[in-house]
Amino acid sequence: MNFLNKIGWQYFIKPLKEWNQLNARTGLKEFWIFQAYVTVILLIFNIIPIYYYMPLDWYFYAVGLDEFMVRDIFALLAEAPIFQAIPWLESRLVGYESFMLELMNNGIKHYYLQTLAALYFMFPGLAILFRRFHDIGRSGWWHLFIFVLPPFGALAVLIATLQESQKHTNKWGQPPTQS
Repeated sequence: MNFLNKIGWQYFIKPLKEWNQLNARTGLKEFWIFQAYVTVILLIFNIIPIYYYMPLDWYFYAVGLDEFMVRDIFALLAEAPIFQAIPWLESRLVGYESFMLELMNNGIKHYYLQTLAALYFMFPGLAILFRRFHDIGRSGWWHLFIFVLPPFGALAVLIATLQESQKHTNKWGQPPTQS
């Protein structure tokens, strides 16, 4: 047994190759090893300080905004009675104004390695989630609970992905073999 088999490399590579295969099943082990690899890779890319500043001045000038107009807009908003009545709201408004001016002058700090990796893993991740739901006898569309009921939906999806595989054949195929 070589080193790559010991660390479950095949469970990481297989979903990347089968990113467009939705009508199948994925076992518990393959799903969680893939998730572990993706998490470690994204964490490493988040730690590596390779980023760039994406300038946004072209956007602000395209819509006709400059620094003076932004200051005028926020000054008019600050005169509104609600911002004067609630002190913490006024301080938030000042924070938003400085944020907008910072965006205009410096752009956005953007970690492009992590973004590219996340985009690369998006479709294989969704496909393996679909196949994991198929393995427990549910439709892959159950993953939408994450968006419908955000905190509880994510917990429901987590619990569902931790369930054991169905031992019998279901409408998505034979049970996956675990080696």
